[in-house]
Amino acid sequence: MEIELVLLRHGIAEDFSKDGFDFNRRLTEKGKRRLEKRLPNLKALLKKKNGLRIMSSPLVRARETAKILKDALKVEKEIGYYDFLGEGDLEELLHYLEALKEEETIFIVGHEPYLSEWAEYFTKELHPFRKGQAASFLLRIEEGSIMESRLLWSLRSREMKKLRKKKK
Repeated sequence: MEIELVLLRHGIAEDFSKDGFDFNRRLTEKGKRRLEKRLPNLKALLKKKNGLRIMSSPLVRARETAKILKDALKVEKEIGYYDFLGEGDLEELLHYLEALKEEETIFIVGHEPYLSEWAEYFTKELHPFRKGQAASFLLRIEEGSIMESRLLWSLRSREMKKLRKKKK
């Protein structure tokens, strides 16, 4: 069974929340605008364009990014919020992925340094994520284990913008 896993770092966020808690940092207006303009361009790159699933860290900036992604790609399923994504728990992520029963495309909205650590696990190469950056991996899962993984594509936010220009 093959799973397309797309890791997406949240958009540009405020440096400090009003209450001082990192959990509550929100996207800036600039961050929201960029995501709204650029994320729709990702759909053309996906292997499977229907039945998409979005999983997100529960931190506010990731939740906001996930909502923009849901609207941009017209995802019907509700967004799933998972503490382990906000905490960077690779073992829990692998357990979740290996338990999947059908082929699908899953977006994970999260944070650094976790996204780059997970990407390195899947590719055995360093792969830092900038704000708004996405990378897609094809995972081959057999008998509840990830047997193979490879990078399909990686785009910084500014490269997503260029995709739109090429389509015109």
